Amino acid sequence: MAIPAGSEQAAKRIARVGAELDSLIVAHIVDGRSMPRPSQFAERVRGDIAEAVTLALIDLDSDVSDEVIAAAVAEAVTEAVALYRRAYRDAQTRRRRIVRADPTLDDDDDRRFTLSALPRLARRYGFPVALAAALLTRSRIPRERIRQAAAAARDPIPPRLAAVLRASVRTKAAELRNMHAADLLDQRGDGWALYIRDALIGDDEGCVEVDRRWATAEWLRRHPVEHPNCTREGRPRRLPEGARVTLLR
Repeated sequence: MAIPAGSEQAAKRIARVGAELDSLIVAHIVDGRSMPRPSQFAERVRGDIAEAVTLALIDLDSDVSDEVIAAAVAEAVTEAVALYRRAYRDAQTRRRRIVRADPTLDDDDDRRFTLSALPRLARRYGFPVALAAALLTRSRIPRERIRQAAAAARDPIPPRLAAVLRASVRTKAAELRNMHAADLLDQRGDGWALYIRDALIGDDEGCVEVDRRWATAEWLRRHPVEHPNCTREGRPRRLPEGARVTLLR
C-alpha cells in the first residue's frame, strides 16, 4: 500500500530540493561553484523528512510515542544525509579530476557548447562537463545522446538526487512504519498477525508473492521493504477464521 498522502507530498518537496542540488552539483563540477555542506543539507530537509516519517507512523498507530518518532526521524535524516554526502564528495572528486586534466577549463572558449560538440567534450573533460554544458546553456539534449557521450567518455552518469532522495524518503517511511508494526504485534495476544499489502508498482515478483498474506513480526522485521521505492505495509489485525500465517521468517 502507499504511504499517506502527506508523506508523499513531503517526499515530493524533498525531490524539489534534490533537483536544485543536481544543478548546483553540475555547476560545481564545471566552474567550482559552492555546494551546501552536508550539515546545511540536513537542516534544509529535516522538516520534510520529519513530516513524511511522522505521518506514516501516526497512520499506523495514533498513539505512537514522541520517543519512537524522534528515533525514526533521526534515522531517516541520517540516511538522506549519507546519500547527499556521497554525491557531494563525488562532485568534488570529479571537479579535481577535471581541473587536473585541463586547468584552462574556465576559459570562455572552453565553455562554449553545441550539440555536435557533446561527444568531444565528454571525451576531453568527462561526462559531467558535457552534461553541465548542456544544462548551463539550456540546450535540449536527447537523453540517449547524453548516454552515448557518457559511454564514449567511460564516465558513469551521476545519479539524480531528485529521484534518489524522493525514493529514499518514501522507502524509509515505509520501512520505519513496518518496524513499528512488528513492535505493535509483539504487544498483541494470540490470534493476531500482520496483514501485508504491497503497492505492486511494476512487476516485482517479491511484492506480488507476499501481497495479501499474513506474516509474523519476525518476517516483517527481516523484510520491511522489498526494493528501493517500495512502500510495503504490514498492519496488525486479528487473524480471520480459517486464515493462516504463511510468512514466518
